[in-house]
Amino acid sequence: MDYDLDIGTGLFGRKDQLLLACSGGPDSVCLFHLLLNSGYSFAVAHVNYQLRAEESDADEQFVLKLCQENGIHCHTHKANLSSSNQRSIQAEARKIRYDFFESLMNERALDFLLTAHHAGDLTENALFRFIRGTGLRGLQSFSQVKGNIIRPLLGWSKAQILEYLERHKYRYRTDESNQGLKYSRNKIRNLILPAMEEDLPNIQKRIGRSTELLQADYDLIQTFMQIYIKQLQSGQFSHDCDQVILSKAAFWFHLFENISAEECRQIATACSETKNGFGVLIDGYAISIIQNKISIIRQNAPIIEEIYLEQPVNSQIVLGPNCVLNVQCKTVDEGSMKNNFQHISADGLSFPLKLRHPIQGDRFQPLGMSGNKLLSDFYNDIGISSIEKEKEWVLTDYHGVILAVLPHRISEQFKITKSSNNMLSFELCKTHL
Repeated sequence: MDYDLDIGTGLFGRKDQLLLACSGGPDSVCLFHLLLNSGYSFAVAHVNYQLRAEESDADEQFVLKLCQENGIHCHTHKANLSSSNQRSIQAEARKIRYDFFESLMNERALDFLLTAHHAGDLTENALFRFIRGTGLRGLQSFSQVKGNIIRPLLGWSKAQILEYLERHKYRYRTDESNQGLKYSRNKIRNLILPAMEEDLPNIQKRIGRSTELLQADYDLIQTFMQIYIKQLQSGQFSHDCDQVILSKAAFWFHLFENISAEECRQIATACSETKNGFGVLIDGYAISIIQNKISIIRQNAPIIEEIYLEQPVNSQIVLGPNCVLNVQCKTVDEGSMKNNFQHISADGLSFPLKLRHPIQGDRFQPLGMSGNKLLSDFYNDIGISSIEKEKEWVLTDYHGVILAVLPHRISEQFKITKSSNNMLSFELCKTHL
């Protein structure tokens, strides 16, 4: 390997402001000197987890001295870990360091975070995730470039890193805990991979090649999914359920960032069986199947739960950021009824009236029907999903009897008749931002 190469070629430029995560170990020290020798502008970030007492403090002092000797600005952070078990400690430590790195990136307007993961780390990570159970998305998450995080040494082996340090006589710190079997990743590194290497030489290159192929497959799928992802983000996702791809659980896994395998299967099954009335909330989106079509919209919970109308007066009621109810009180003979309003007889109404959202078991007698109907069935009939039902409005009298389902239908009991003298008219206006 050419150890005098420009480590940033094709990854970042000389005008970019870089932050190097440096533990003081051989990998990050190697990257430190590669950046320094290539003339890049960078700062260093070091986290002291205080897990190895004096050794942890010695690591911090080593990194501080390394930076001071080479004129590099160093940011340090002492962490206080609260977790009790080893797996939780690792997860908490990772969150602490990346929160620290992110805060530095934002405060100082830095362009990229550099970490010193190498080919061996890639192999361990891929094997660890595969054993634990993951798909293409999980395996590709350890790529050389991910957002503003870059791993320049991903093509280097551990042996090459150590050879570079030895050739230039660069000093570094050694964490003895990496040689133990305390953590699952250590067992993979120190037991499983050496055993596999005996029967499968160059195991790191083999696994590395496999991850490259899987990455290519994932990229292809993501390219294909972009049209659907854009529809999701723009609120225009609506498709006939008979499209074969919608009945595949993998489609839903790649459409949403936060979705479980069971939720993927649930939606796929609903599409394949065309379950009209199906509704579910996933990752902040409402998914519903109505009239053989599946639609997805971003979910916003109702801000107002209920409102009372104390008297029959003209008014305008704000029901939410995009919803207004206009109320008019008139005598029946005051001109024609407007088509965009719903009209009920106001004679004998028991006030106060109440505006609320539907609740389970609601029944009313739709205009033109002889008997009562479940409100949930009525919504299904007019194409409103179980998710959207929760945001609808009903108008009841003082006794809780439904007068109107706004803005769809009034109750047969409260229609305007020849004997009606007074009426209440309602116009529900929904705007879109």
